[in-house]
Amino acid sequence: MTKPAISRHRRAPNRAIARYSPNTVREYEGQATRWRRYAKACDFDPRLPGVDDLIGYFVAVRAAHGSNRVRRSSWGLSWYFQSEHMPNLIDDPRVAAEIWRETPLEDDPMGAVTAASAALTLSARRYADSAYSERTHHGYTQAARAWVAWANAAGADPLLPGIDAFLEYVAELAQSYAAATIRNRLNAIAHYFDGRAPDLTKDRRVVAVVEGVRRIRPPRQYPALYVGDVRKMVRSIDTPSPTGARNVLLVILMALGGLAIRHVRALDVARRKELEDGVMFFTDLPRMREIFIGESGDPDLSVRTWLARWLAILGDRPGSLFPGLVDGSFGLMPMDHTGVRSIVTRMAKRAGVWKPGISPTSLRIGFVRNATVTVGAAQTAAVAGYASPDSVVDGYAAQSEWARERRLRNLRRKPKWRLTRRRTQDRPTA
Repeated sequence: MTKPAISRHRRAPNRAIARYSPNTVREYEGQATRWRRYAKACDFDPRLPGVDDLIGYFVAVRAAHGSNRVRRSSWGLSWYFQSEHMPNLIDDPRVAAEIWRETPLEDDPMGAVTAASAALTLSARRYADSAYSERTHHGYTQAARAWVAWANAAGADPLLPGIDAFLEYVAELAQSYAAATIRNRLNAIAHYFDGRAPDLTKDRRVVAVVEGVRRIRPPRQYPALYVGDVRKMVRSIDTPSPTGARNVLLVILMALGGLAIRHVRALDVARRKELEDGVMFFTDLPRMREIFIGESGDPDLSVRTWLARWLAILGDRPGSLFPGLVDGSFGLMPMDHTGVRSIVTRMAKRAGVWKPGISPTSLRIGFVRNATVTVGAAQTAAVAGYASPDSVVDGYAAQSEWARERRLRNLRRKPKWRLTRRRTQDRPTA
């Protein structure tokens, strides 16, 4: 039985499209943008497609991102067709059949993992389906799909490849990726193996290979940008243009709030509250529902001042606080990751504070190091949106007292240390 492809849109007919929240509208606009790019590449009118054009688009989306993205794309295209007052071909039976087509496990390796929740009770399935975020599930799916493709090309069974073939795959990963990335790939493959095959990711030989990669290529240490460096970057712009005002506000928010690129891209013009001592932003990001950026004593780094300048240019209307340029004007969708990196790099070079490896992460590192010294790792992790204080210590404050205490705790867990301590305590005193 074919399911309706636009069941989510039944609540909003053509005359009620404005009832969608700003976040939903932004997501659907992104889906519509991808559809227009695909139509341009395939040389057909995106507003008057054929059934075969839509089916080809959904086939391409499923091959690249899986079945869940196909259904989300169908919602966005339905919204796009309704908003443009065009015939909605999403309801066509052939298109609906393609949208709700079940994907074979070979094409969607993580489907075997998520399908296990179907055997649970209704109350337990609700929690099992939420065990991993959509971002984690997407990353695991991509990594598992890459492993299946490599195993099929090498003539090995993806579920029972043998330790030699699996070690060869890990060695190929080691030629291009760091140890942390390899561990993430292995975590995804472990979920692919879970309950279906022996887990080869925990084999001592595989662990030895990853440890060797970590020793040969240790994690890259990004240089930090502190408040003094940010002040030079701001003062290097004498008469800011519209894009200059946007860039200055972007750098100030990342430096004073310890924000990552994903946090900056989630800021919305309408979802903010200006307070006496700063500005509060509201987002839908996990662990960063509320982002408070306080005022600085330096007028050059005043958040409220630069925010007022930027909103006078952008306009106080719903949409991304830092939009990208579309045909020479600012749109509604946030700028991409590459644009944010380019802004920070150019301003650092102009101010004379650039070093090899400078990136937006450098602003976050400077904030975390200062905050760890002043308020501690626990509060820093809460403000910067980390899962635990250990993430702050491992990533940015490796030489702090917290890190030394943690290394000592790990040492005490080792059986050899406990045995030596027991023998020392049991030794009779003279």
